[in-house]
Amino acid sequence: MAEKSLPENSKGVVSGKKRKLLWCFLTALLCTVLFLLIWGAILIPGKLTSDNPRFNLRSHDVQGIGYWQKNSSELLRRVNITPGVNVFNLNVGEIRKHLLGISNIESAEVQIVLPDMLIFRINERVPRAIVNKNFVIDENGKIFKRSESAAADRTLPVISGKRDKTLYKEAVALIMTANRECRDIVIDKIDIKDEFSMTVWLTYRGDRQWKVIFPVAKESYSILFNKLQNAILHCALKRDNPVGFNLRYREYAIPIYD
Repeated sequence: MAEKSLPENSKGVVSGKKRKLLWCFLTALLCTVLFLLIWGAILIPGKLTSDNPRFNLRSHDVQGIGYWQKNSSELLRRVNITPGVNVFNLNVGEIRKHLLGISNIESAEVQIVLPDMLIFRINERVPRAIVNKNFVIDENGKIFKRSESAAADRTLPVISGKRDKTLYKEAVALIMTANRECRDIVIDKIDIKDEFSMTVWLTYRGDRQWKVIFPVAKESYSILFNKLQNAILHCALKRDNPVGFNLRYREYAIPIYD
């Protein structure tokens, strides 16, 4: 007998069922692969990094000159870092933010060095004068603890008198002008009388101390120092011996005799 063949439409139905089964199989396979990839992406990195004790913080280094280089363990406490924390759980941006919140730090950078090290690059503020005995001030007027400065044991000019941040800045500006432009002058002490004048005790050429009254921001401190030096030289030529000068008057440096 001749073999019966399937109708053409029956062949199409069978072929369609096979394609559907194949499509379902491939879809299930793809879903399984995606699930495994997502699961691995969530679980495996944690096992390899943040949960891996190999990446626990074991050392740190403070690069810079000043107080924090010698007190690195205290620095960790100030920025809320616990020794042994996993470095992948540290936020470098947040650490830097905490560092810049410390009053004696001017700029800072933080770097994680795998597998277990943290590096701080710190520029500390340079103290220019002592204020209120236990504090110092930098040339930008930032005040911070003297005990946390590189100048804890250094001799610095002392600023006293009226407590006002704006006047403190003027006193520091006077000190910086002397440091940069008048090598013969060393300022020892500044007493801020009011918003108009400062009484300054300074040494000229290491010889003797002078009492000088400076106006506050009335004119350039460079001009005032030139006026002062001319007055000192003039008195030396005349063999006059005042204890100091009043520079509050524009045209003259008036000698002070008591």
